[in-house]
Amino acid sequence: MAPEDHPLSRMNFDGQMRMIDFLWHRLGKPNMSLHAGELTPSISPVETMRDRIRKTIDLGHAKRIGHGVDIAWEDDSEDLMAQMKRQGIAVEICLTSNYSILGVSKEQHPLHLYRSHGVPVFLNTDDEGVSRSTLTLEYIRGVREQGLGYLDLKEMSRASIEFSFLKGPSLYNGHDYRHLKSAFSSCRNGSWTPGAEARKALASSEKMRMELKLERAFASFEARFP
Repeated sequence: MAPEDHPLSRMNFDGQMRMIDFLWHRLGKPNMSLHAGELTPSISPVETMRDRIRKTIDLGHAKRIGHGVDIAWEDDSEDLMAQMKRQGIAVEICLTSNYSILGVSKEQHPLHLYRSHGVPVFLNTDDEGVSRSTLTLEYIRGVREQGLGYLDLKEMSRASIEFSFLKGPSLYNGHDYRHLKSAFSSCRNGSWTPGAEARKALASSEKMRMELKLERAFASFEARFP
């Protein structure tokens, strides 16, 4: 193993993606989450930064990308972000790690670039033991450094489950958190209890159960601040 900017990593990247592609097909096309784009011009040749995220998606079949810091240096980055939005490929945003390893923070970070293009994003610790961070501290950094508000944090929290690999259908229609499945249309009300249709849906969907738990937690928290 080596950093993404290491000469061996740069030299062997295409071969590694072909290996992942081979194994992905042989192992039944499992869900993939891969780090990509943990690069900046201060540590990497620009040529290396032109296709790392795209190839990790197209050849490595990643449905989630860790870091994705060098998105602005990708060839036709606008088209790539449109593809990520269309295919629901999420980015695990690692603010503390990106600052401590790459020196990237504040307006240099592509968090708002991704969001402005509709790419799903959520906050991530990367490695708690190395970064000495927790998810709570990442949320604090998101507020202080990136200017995120409460509604932004809610959206990211929802995205962290919506674009997870939990089994079963979603609580939401078309990844739109404003539109709940009909059986759950009132689940954000404090007095709501699941009816027969909702209980049946929950029994067969781990993802829906986790998303409902989050929505109920939001409702309970927000009831304290009418």
